[in-house]
Amino acid sequence: MNKRNAAKAAASFLCVAALLLSSILISCTDMSNGSQNGGAVFSIDAAAAKTLFAFSAPSGLADDSRPLYIDVELKGGWTSKRTVSIDPKKGATVVFDSIPVGSLVWAEAKVYHEAQNLLYSGKSASIVVAAGLNPLSLLLRASGGDSGGDSGGDSGGGSGGGGSADAGLAIPLTFEAIEAGATVTFTNKASGAVTYKKNGGAEETIASGDSAEITLDAVGDKVSFYGDNETYATDILTKSCIKCDKDCYVYGNIMSLIKSSGFESAVELTGAKTFYYLFSDISNGAHIKNKAGSDLLLPATTLAESCYYSMFSNCSSLTKAPALGAATLAKECYVNMFNGCTSLASAPALPSTTLAEGCYNGMFSGCSSLTEAPTLAAPTLVKECYKNMFYGCTSLASVTCLATDVNAVDCARNWLGGVASSGTFTKAAGMISWDSGDSGIPAGWTVQDYGSSGGGGSGTVGLSTPLTIEAAVSGATVTFKNMAPGSVTYRVNGGAAQEITSSDTATITLEAVGDKVCFYGNNTYYSTQSGSEQSNIFCDKDCYVYGNIMSLVDSDGFENSTQIKADRAFFNLFMGNGNDLANIIYNRITNKEGADLFLPATGLKKYCYGGMFGFTNLTKAPALEAETLATGCYQSMFEYCSMLQVAPELKAQTLVSQCYQSMFANCSMLQDAPELPSTTLAEWCYSSMFANCSSLANAPELPSTTLAERCYSSMFNGCSSLSSVTCLATNISASSCLNNWLKDVATSGTFTKAASMTGWDSGDSGIPSGWTVKNYGAVDLSTPLTIEAAVAGAKVTFTNKAPGAVTYKKNGGTEETIASGSPAEITLDSVGDKVSFYGNNAYCSTSSNNSNIFCDKDCYVYGNIMSLMSASNFENLKEITQTYAFSRLFYSTSSTNTNKIKNKEGADLFLPATTLSTYCYNEMFRYATLTKSPELKAETLADGCYNAMFEGCSSLSSVTCLATNISASNCTRGWLSGVSSTGTFTKAAGMESWGSGIPSGWTVQNYSD
Repeated sequence: MNKRNAAKAAASFLCVAALLLSSILISCTDMSNGSQNGGAVFSIDAAAAKTLFAFSAPSGLADDSRPLYIDVELKGGWTSKRTVSIDPKKGATVVFDSIPVGSLVWAEAKVYHEAQNLLYSGKSASIVVAAGLNPLSLLLRASGGDSGGDSGGDSGGGSGGGGSADAGLAIPLTFEAIEAGATVTFTNKASGAVTYKKNGGAEETIASGDSAEITLDAVGDKVSFYGDNETYATDILTKSCIKCDKDCYVYGNIMSLIKSSGFESAVELTGAKTFYYLFSDISNGAHIKNKAGSDLLLPATTLAESCYYSMFSNCSSLTKAPALGAATLAKECYVNMFNGCTSLASAPALPSTTLAEGCYNGMFSGCSSLTEAPTLAAPTLVKECYKNMFYGCTSLASVTCLATDVNAVDCARNWLGGVASSGTFTKAAGMISWDSGDSGIPAGWTVQDYGSSGGGGSGTVGLSTPLTIEAAVSGATVTFKNMAPGSVTYRVNGGAAQEITSSDTATITLEAVGDKVCFYGNNTYYSTQSGSEQSNIFCDKDCYVYGNIMSLVDSDGFENSTQIKADRAFFNLFMGNGNDLANIIYNRITNKEGADLFLPATGLKKYCYGGMFGFTNLTKAPALEAETLATGCYQSMFEYCSMLQVAPELKAQTLVSQCYQSMFANCSMLQDAPELPSTTLAEWCYSSMFANCSSLANAPELPSTTLAERCYSSMFNGCSSLSSVTCLATNISASSCLNNWLKDVATSGTFTKAASMTGWDSGDSGIPSGWTVKNYGAVDLSTPLTIEAAVAGAKVTFTNKAPGAVTYKKNGGTEETIASGSPAEITLDSVGDKVSFYGNNAYCSTSSNNSNIFCDKDCYVYGNIMSLMSASNFENLKEITQTYAFSRLFYSTSSTNTNKIKNKEGADLFLPATTLSTYCYNEMFRYATLTKSPELKAETLADGCYNAMFEGCSSLSSVTCLATNISASNCTRGWLSGVSSTGTFTKAAGMESWGSGIPSGWTVQNYSD
């Protein structure tokens, strides 16, 4: 899609002003999947699409074949963006998924017409995301302005914040009198002034260090507050406070204290102790109350240390907590936040799966009305994260905690002390490390596994569970059309068996949420050999699907059944109505958290899973166990699964004809492709495999050197976000093997090819025009210093002794800061997780005080070390100016406490400096587990520059050093002491002065570019 020009759009508007007064409502569906994440969904039906086309074609071009696009951007507690082409006959669907429950979000949209340069735009109301897919509505207007209907004006003379949550974001922090004569006192300890308006009147100022007493004379009088301060406290003695001496409602957007203008879009807290104890008052806390329909909003998605510390402590009349939308936490961010809120009956969702030190310490302590804890999904606990979290919650009788690592210091100390004497504790399945008592699972409580009966599932779901459909909404109808050669039986809620004879159809109504039907059969196939007669299992409303598909093949003993017995066995079994693309009806089956769908067969037949889940609402594909494939076995298996986000591992090394053809075609939400490890291809094997996967940004690495007929044909056609492809093919002569394989991908990207390959064409059937081309394994100085986990759970500790801060990003996420003099511990939870480091420091170490990066488990290290010296220009930096700059950076204290850093194939560690300083690399890798040194480019060495650089690196067997002048004092003293007894030393051609600097027993060779 080319970039549209707003000026052109405005000019077009003037030409058709009368027509463009109309507006279009994008309608929405509501699909609940019951997971701990939620989503938002927009649907534009064909009628609305046709109207859009008509409005944007003033010269009678309603039948114009050029596309309309809708750009929908989700904002607030979860940000994402989608661009979808609208078909005037079919409409469009825009879905955002994996949004943490409790996030406060809204959407903004723009619709462009390619030919006419016309623009519609709008803004939705805000929602607090619940589990499932939440509906959002957008009213699109040609005026180009937001359609939210609220300009963010003062609430002082308004309704007090009623109406949509979106309006709430535009309302400043407001107190409204419930009792006449209430006095609101604001004690301002911020560094700057706070202003307020009473009933929307004149602005008054509260200077820093001053207090104001504002009397609300009549019921309904209100006062709204504004400020431009980073924080409102420095310590327990210097903290701001807002209190009421009589009952008052509190509502509006707390960010009006951070940004007086534009606060409705502010989502970042930067000052420690931002709202520390802000509403806490042991004498008057009972006077702060919620107002029905007018929420207090805390929309920040970037938190600061201790930002909400004791914010509502002792607010004993508070019945509803604000939604907490931040997915990334900060140290002690929620400590004692609701301590003593004795009327608080329900807790806000806490969606984060990565915790920070002390983050929830005492958060709900003394909340005696709280009966159920929010689901705690984090797998790994950290120091004091849950300490005292629910201490004294005397009514609490239900806790779901999915932690599997509870070893951190005081992580659960007294967290459930003083709760109800009996209750239910739902834990992660397989977790056996919980203690009993106040610091573990309360004595006397029932313990169950998550996903087991009563804990989010219905009996432990495994291979012994038959194929099951469960209602996610009441009144769902399951239709089973049986075209197998024999009958199928089913049971509703475990009741009497009922029969569906061959060629008959059964309609099964699941009246209540949680009702379920299980299916059994003894049929070798459910679609005829030609595919003309196909069984189909269809749900008209949201239903979960789980259990073992083989219960349709072997009704007895299906848990051990691993062989599919006939071609097309499950062909199109769950396929929605995809035959008429203008009137698609999706099969409303989806995944259930903790209850998997199993396809355990290891022996496949031709087209056995072909089209099986096309046009369904699955978000996660079932695991595929087969390592031996059959012709077309997975062909179109998930085609048009527009909500699919998780693809299965593909284990087969040997491919067959059409095996993966169109497997994920039109899966518009799929962002990560499975690995494709096979080096031997077959005709049509990957043809159209990812066609129109518009969210896919990176292609899986394609290692095969020789292509087969049509193997990659249209493989990524229409992947509009795709900007990275690695293809190591050197023989691309097979017929149509690359036909349109990269048509309509991103306009710019990176293509990585085999170094020896010179036969690539340019364009849709080769390397896209405008893409950067590089050789596989080639030097890339633009990659920052990166540590990547080779095993799960590796911990990277960065002790920063540089003069300034160092920043890092984990998996490309939010930038975090390591202050000078401070350490940071970064856990890489999964294999492949990575952290990259940046700085703007002339040095990292001194002669007596050195920075250190240490890995406790195997990690790869690669990228450019100079990203620690220049965060924005490191790829061009070739000079080290300060002594000891990187001294001991990866140092290990001894041979028994080694820094477990390793080389990664095809990803080098770069030390590109050609101008060195005294002792700059002193003991840099001592006792590390490297096998290969970075290339050392400097020709002239400095005093002590390589002193003991690789001492004790017993696995090191490859060193490249291009020095030609090694006369400096101690420049190579002990630099290769204790390395491998054999290895290869690559030197500058013509350099004859090495002497004992090269380990005896090593092979010596000359460097060649």
